[in-house]
Amino acid sequence: MPCLPKILISGLIAGFPCLSPLAACAFEGAADLRNRPCVDCHACNAPTREAPCLRGCPRPHEVAPTPIPATATADIPDFFVLDQLSDLYGPVFFPHKLHADMEGMAQGCAVCHHHNPPGKILGCKECHGGPSNPEHLGQPGLKGAYHRQCLSCHREWSHETDCAVCHQPRENGHIIPVTPEATDIMGRLHPNVKPPGKWVYKTPDMPEGGVVTFHHGEHIQLFGLACVECHRKENCSRCHGGTAPNHRVRTDPHED
Repeated sequence: MPCLPKILISGLIAGFPCLSPLAACAFEGAADLRNRPCVDCHACNAPTREAPCLRGCPRPHEVAPTPIPATATADIPDFFVLDQLSDLYGPVFFPHKLHADMEGMAQGCAVCHHHNPPGKILGCKECHGGPSNPEHLGQPGLKGAYHRQCLSCHREWSHETDCAVCHQPRENGHIIPVTPEATDIMGRLHPNVKPPGKWVYKTPDMPEGGVVTFHHGEHIQLFGLACVECHRKENCSRCHGGTAPNHRVRTDPHED
């Protein structure tokens, strides 16, 4: 794949949080990238400047993620205030626990905590606390790491990525902190889910096999139950367990 002109690369990078391996064309080692197939960097067949559909950035020297038990999320902080780099905008109130509760999706906690030694979970600034080095795109500075990590995931889910979505602008040097609700930063409404008439579960562990039938439709129609009366505090990972670009939908709610 020919190396793209620097001006085009700059345009792609400015509109997308993840720095593609192609960006290294402007730096040392560009010759190694020119003959790589498109699919090494792009997840779709016809990438464009507006929708480059870049794959996750390669991270040199990445260690295997340390498994984190699901019960560990009960003891984590609810919110983090990202205010080390605030100037024109106020600090970001990051709902950490809300994101951690979705650890069942994809790589779990390792999506963000991707470089942890065994038995320890490192904060972002442990690895990204230094200034950005344009010759080492795999380890950006703290500001770049925040934006790359947050924007890449939110853009994947058709989220708005304008600055004001996460940052409250400062006026006359003052700002009133606002804790956002999940619906305030939602990119698009979830499509209506057609409730099934019934679920049929196989019971292979039983000596004679057999099935168990749950008449879902009757609970809705005969008993007048609303969805939230049974489906409470469930997040995306309850139904979606796959990764982009095809977010697999679970067909069996008991498969986990």
